Amino acid sequence: MASPNVQEELQVLKGDVEKLRTDISDLVGLLKDLGLKKVDETRGSVEEELKEQREKLRVAMNQARDRGMGAFDDVETQVTEHPVGSLLTAFGIGYIIAKLGGRS
Repeated sequence: MASPNVQEELQVLKGDVEKLRTDISDLVGLLKDLGLKKVDETRGSVEEELKEQREKLRVAMNQARDRGMGAFDDVETQVTEHPVGSLLTAFGIGYIIAKLGGRS
């Protein structure tokens, strides 16, 4: 039979191992919570960045549409003011494109 001193040391060792298990379990829980918190923070920042980029895209699309409409209005004004010149210009451009494309 083991001496009382060894028995006491064994009991102390068992207690230390149990405390170590508890501490490790607590540490794992804290790390998990920290990881989940970090994921939530990252998700929030990604969603915010996506929202900002969508807004920038919407503004750029509106600007492009406005510029396109302005160019269309300018062409329409030119055609209205100079119909014969516009017709000749369109014919000339079509002729050049046809020649470049190999059509005769």
